[in-house]
Amino acid sequence: MAKSPIYVFEAKLKESSVENVRKFSMVASSTKNLADLAYLLLAAYNLGGDHLFGFRGELSERTKTLIADILKSPFSREEDVNDLTYFNGEPKDYTDFYLPNPYDDFSHNPLISESVFESKLVHVLRELGQKLEFTYDFGDDWDFEVTLTEIITDEKLNRRLYPKLISGNGFDLEEDMGGVSGLEEAIEQGELLPFDMEMAQLRFRSHARWLKWVYEEQDDTDA
Repeated sequence: MAKSPIYVFEAKLKESSVENVRKFSMVASSTKNLADLAYLLLAAYNLGGDHLFGFRGELSERTKTLIADILKSPFSREEDVNDLTYFNGEPKDYTDFYLPNPYDDFSHNPLISESVFESKLVHVLRELGQKLEFTYDFGDDWDFEVTLTEIITDEKLNRRLYPKLISGNGFDLEEDMGGVSGLEEAIEQGELLPFDMEMAQLRFRSHARWLKWVYEEQDDTDA
């Protein structure tokens, strides 16, 4: 039986004048979902899991066609039309992968949204170069571009040694520091130490496991 592939990701903090990149890898087994990817991403930037998060990715061509058919139908419900279009009436071209929240008042149309716990990694990301947008903390709005840069299928590699933090630069992020503007102000004032690769590697796996516990065993995250 073939072993699960190893996915290598590169994450970049967006809208920052200071380059802040992390590269990491994980085993893309059939049980791994986008929540597992999120925990690794947050761990790579040393974020504490105090807030909600979500991904956004491109719609499949099949779903785009289905949406177009729904919008053309005279029997479409008004709420579906509103869910599936932008304010200018154009059909939406993305899928939102959201973290379920009991206090969430937003509707999630299943054509363009799916829980991160139900979104299997190997189903969402199939090809090299595919990208996802990741947002953490919908107040500070930490926005990242996450790219699948490599798919490793070498059967000889020990899957138990993964996930791995491969490289990084810039700075770790802090909770409730005001997003990118707060980060850049803290850097300018010399309040942050540069990214420490050795320390980050030591904590990476245990931090990700702890984040999984926070999000899947606790139920008190804030937006």
